Amino acid sequence: MLTARVLAFLAMIASARPLKILALHGKGSSSKDFFSRMAPVVEGLKEDGVEFHFLNAPHPMEEPGAFQWWTLAPGERSFTAESYGGADVAMRDLRECFE
Repeated sequence: MLTARVLAFLAMIASARPLKILALHGKGSSSKDFFSRMAPVVEGLKEDGVEFHFLNAPHPMEEPGAFQWWTLAPGERSFTAESYGGADVAMRDLRECFE
């Protein structure tokens, strides 16, 4: 969990200008799950004008409610992969978030 010093730092940055934070969940999670874990931070910074944007990854996984940012061959790991299937779709979604 974020410490009081980190929250104070983020509040200081936000006071200088509107601050928008794009919050991306990890593989096998969702924006809803990530928001629920981040809710105390989101609530704590709301009065300072910090806006959080939670985005779901575009590729559903077999487990209901689980998403991933790209697909890999069975048994492949992200750090050893030579290609990332559907990464272009994730990048498109990220770009649209900023438009």
